[in-house]
Amino acid sequence: MSTNGKDKSQRVRIRCSAATESGTCQDAKTFYLKTVESAVLAGLEAEMRHPNVIAEYVRTYHEERKRLSAKANAKRAHLETRLGELNREIDRLVDAIAKGRGGDE
Repeated sequence: MSTNGKDKSQRVRIRCSAATESGTCQDAKTFYLKTVESAVLAGLEAEMRHPNVIAEYVRTYHEERKRLSAKANAKRAHLETRLGELNREIDRLVDAIAKGRGGDE
């Protein structure tokens, strides 16, 4: 579909782009864009309310939440490991400084 200008009331009209560009479409009828958008949205709304669609959405949502939670837990575990390593290094450096050796061991 492509725009086909506006009518006198300034409403946008659309039609098959093949009819507009090459004239190869046999159905050159125009439609109001708002009418087509309303029909498409009403159809989508009806489809989205179907129990199977809702069940699939819920299943997909839970899978994604589980995946994100596992990813966050893995990242947290990695950061906690790294924090432990850094704290041990700080402790070694503080001990070395306290014993007068600096950072050379």
